[in-house]
Amino acid sequence: MIKSALTFTSLGLGAAASAVIPRGSESSGGWGFTLTGHGWSTASGGVGQLVDGQNRFGGHLPQGKYIIKDGYVYDSHHRGCILTPPTTQWQCDAGASRKSRPFKSLTQRPLTSPATPGFHIGCDGYFKHLGNHIFYACPVNDHGEWNIYLYPVANQHKCVPITLTATPPPVCSTPQPPPSPAKLDCGGHNCGGYLPPAPPLPTPPTPCDPKKSDSCAAPSPSPSTCKDGGDCGHPSKQCPMELTGDWEFPHLIVPVSSSKPDYAFGNKLNGYFKPDVCTIFNFDVHPDYAGKTCSVIFLLPEKWQLETSTYSYKGEGNVSFLKLDEPATAKTTWNNKPHAQEVGKKPIRPGQKIHVWSGPCQAGEKVAFAGCADGTLELEYFQDFNPQPIGLYMAVC
Repeated sequence: MIKSALTFTSLGLGAAASAVIPRGSESSGGWGFTLTGHGWSTASGGVGQLVDGQNRFGGHLPQGKYIIKDGYVYDSHHRGCILTPPTTQWQCDAGASRKSRPFKSLTQRPLTSPATPGFHIGCDGYFKHLGNHIFYACPVNDHGEWNIYLYPVANQHKCVPITLTATPPPVCSTPQPPPSPAKLDCGGHNCGGYLPPAPPLPTPPTPCDPKKSDSCAAPSPSPSTCKDGGDCGHPSKQCPMELTGDWEFPHLIVPVSSSKPDYAFGNKLNGYFKPDVCTIFNFDVHPDYAGKTCSVIFLLPEKWQLETSTYSYKGEGNVSFLKLDEPATAKTTWNNKPHAQEVGKKPIRPGQKIHVWSGPCQAGEKVAFAGCADGTLELEYFQDFNPQPIGLYMAVC
């Protein structure tokens, strides 16, 4: 068993990701770079390439060299780098079917291979797709070799979240907001044909109406009307308290602190529940989930059950779970966080599975939930789904 060497860092030391855009480097002649991965266990180090274009950690592969221009990435062999459906593996392939717009590389050789649009290198050095800097590494074998994916691979139980940083880092100018995905230029093609389906999210609870449901209590002004994890306003159906069938990993994890009310901690891999710290989780609900039930669950296994994660737990208290009116961003702080309604308050102890909320899936939308501790409880954990899931997830049924 591989034990994670996870060490917890102070929230006060984490810097928010910069939103500044590189000064013309991606839109002029292209930006040449290499990549380094940062993850747990052996899923770290320089990103190399197989001869067929697969980008991979480990295996003593030669360092991969890439060029990015206008959101498209190419390798040194002038192959377009794509997210292969349906697994979203990131590789560079000269044989994909769609054509991207040709342009010339730094060596002025024409690049006409297909490529997936939407990639970007931020001034924080992170390699991103549509603004997201979290990728996944899934093992190829037991010898420390890992392939790279945009989303976790179904039924692969040892995938771990990673980040990728570019060398050299981009040269940045005046801060600007990142480009909107809605304005993505796909070279005259439908962008949906290029991109893998975005992962799903949960849906907001519908308000109690005793006139329409015998099981719904009379309305109350208290935000804690919904008890037992949100029994108010959701269907009687509740998804299993485990990750079977369809489920969703949070795509943004943002802590906020009342002790640092104007500080944006940015996207993290850890969840933090403390008396002065709440953590917000964004989920993306896939359009295919229309008409289905979404359940938000919190899983905290015993430490001995974990292989690629760990957690710090001390004190006593409850965790209040809330549903936010709007999703968070990497710039969300305590003072600008969206309005929220409590959907349940639970004591949390190791070995528990907690039902937080259930409701009809809000297909095609982004929703957010948060957890906040009271008393003396302090829980900090690395969000991971295999081989033993830990953290907040959305199950679909």
